[in-house]
Amino acid sequence: MAESAKMEDDVSNSKESEPPILINLTNGKIFIWDAEDVMKVREVHHIMGTLVGTLSRSPRQNIQHGLPLQLLPEEAALLIEYNVAKLVKLKPLKVSAAMVEDFKKHRQQSFEEQKVIMKQGKETIEQEMAEVIEAGRAAKRRKKGAGKRWHRNQQVCKTR
Repeated sequence: MAESAKMEDDVSNSKESEPPILINLTNGKIFIWDAEDVMKVREVHHIMGTLVGTLSRSPRQNIQHGLPLQLLPEEAALLIEYNVAKLVKLKPLKVSAAMVEDFKKHRQQSFEEQKVIMKQGKETIEQEMAEVIEAGRAAKRRKKGAGKRWHRNQQVCKTR
């Protein structure tokens, strides 16, 4: 009951003229895609949900997630009940052959750009590592040369 009263207070304190948060229903799952709406749901309405998207800079890790925010049906029902959000059922996209070809063209172009960027990055790393390796070899030569001198001095000391 106290939680319900808190939600009512939060809703009444929020601006009346604000547009409702759009909650998308896709394949039986409920998502919020807008970052500002996610922040509002979490900070003002105290509904956490679960971030389920990948981060664009590191898509193969699974420790941190990004948009969209997936809500439980109960969380979405609560937001709708208090007129904070509006449920939007997305219609399936009709894909044409031209759209598929355009997608493939852009994907190939993106892949080619990524190859160039990776090659440049690899060359930069190779240059940096070559400098580090050369510095290490020079230090090793200096150390080896100093060791020989010390060893010769020890021989001279022992023979005296």
